[in-house]
Amino acid sequence: MRATAIFDDLDGEFRAKLRDIVSTTRRTADGDSTVTFSTARIDCEYTPAVIKKLTTGQLVAVPNVQTLGTNNIFSIYEIADVFAMHYSMLTLDTSQPAAIRREFMELIENDWKNGSKSTWIEIVAAPIGYVMKESDGGIAFERKATAPLTGSPVKLLSKESVQKLICYSPSGNAADYQLGDLLGIADGKTEFTVNIEKLLHFHVGVFAFSLDYAEPIIYRENGVVGITEIGRLVDHFFKGTKEEGRKYTRSVEVASFDSNTYEVKWTPIQYVFRHKTSQKLLKFTTRTGRNVAATRGHSLFVLRKGRILSLPASEIVKGDFLVGTRSVPDETVSNAKVNLVDLFDRKQARKPCAPHRLAPAPFNPSPPAETLAQHLHQIGVAFAKIHDVFVNNLVTLLVRCHPIRSPLEKD
Repeated sequence: MRATAIFDDLDGEFRAKLRDIVSTTRRTADGDSTVTFSTARIDCEYTPAVIKKLTTGQLVAVPNVQTLGTNNIFSIYEIADVFAMHYSMLTLDTSQPAAIRREFMELIENDWKNGSKSTWIEIVAAPIGYVMKESDGGIAFERKATAPLTGSPVKLLSKESVQKLICYSPSGNAADYQLGDLLGIADGKTEFTVNIEKLLHFHVGVFAFSLDYAEPIIYRENGVVGITEIGRLVDHFFKGTKEEGRKYTRSVEVASFDSNTYEVKWTPIQYVFRHKTSQKLLKFTTRTGRNVAATRGHSLFVLRKGRILSLPASEIVKGDFLVGTRSVPDETVSNAKVNLVDLFDRKQARKPCAPHRLAPAPFNPSPPAETLAQHLHQIGVAFAKIHDVFVNNLVTLLVRCHPIRSPLEKD
């Protein structure tokens, strides 16, 4: 039975000690340098039940030098290999006559089934760089390298302890964080849960994958297509202006680009995330007038040397071609809603002036990837009122330049 929730003694049969720490030095592939690493050699009593339950990926705790006098501080190692060993194997080579070798092998085979004092399990384990401290309040892990004590008893971590070290414990639905099952669990399966945001932020910095509040986004919510600022889309999932963090949703889809098929399609999002940041944004402007502002780590699609690549904003340089879309995924969208005021500069939108007709404005009937906002800005439209001629021409522009066939609604 399991002695405690911290360790698993495999029904009282797991008994092991640290025999040795072996350092190995190897030359790198380029031959210019060497790498030295250490592994632990652990002797474990052999039983058929134990050898069946030991597997690579399991974690063991080895008392280290900090535990002297306390017996509650351990270095954590990951099992890399498990070997069933027999004393007769050490001298079993071709220098022995074949008849004697067969006799020894029959003896060894019988001992595997029944066990004997001549058998043991050799475990090779590698340090993971963490120590575990046991106390009345439970266990705590710290990223730290500490030398283990040779000859000390080795303990196998329980499934609960492994989960505490590796898995994320969400306050909400754990299924939203599950990425599969943990390796190294001999009995049954253990769900592997991870906080992707924290994982990415740990490697590249907090809030590295964000867009500016005012960036336009094409979305579809409950079957209705719209274009708005990404900040406005996210805001209605939160209460007030100060709340930050993540909100899950299954009702919103966004137009996304598949770099393998070159298709633009609707993709459901799992959650929205709102936060403040003090880092500077990078702004890219194309020759056609389109622009986008993003944090350094936010990925954008770029055409470079004949290939479409997904690159972080920090790696995009002058002369790169940004990949955009001419239209929303559906060939015809009959329920699209576009808030024109959101697409204009607000200062210009407040200026009273007569709207111009669209017909005389120079634009290509099959324009490149300019958005509706750029088309209207190029012809100098800034309005407070919309009269019928402007409405009719604007509807024509929507039909010709974008697959949007909805009538306009005037406030």
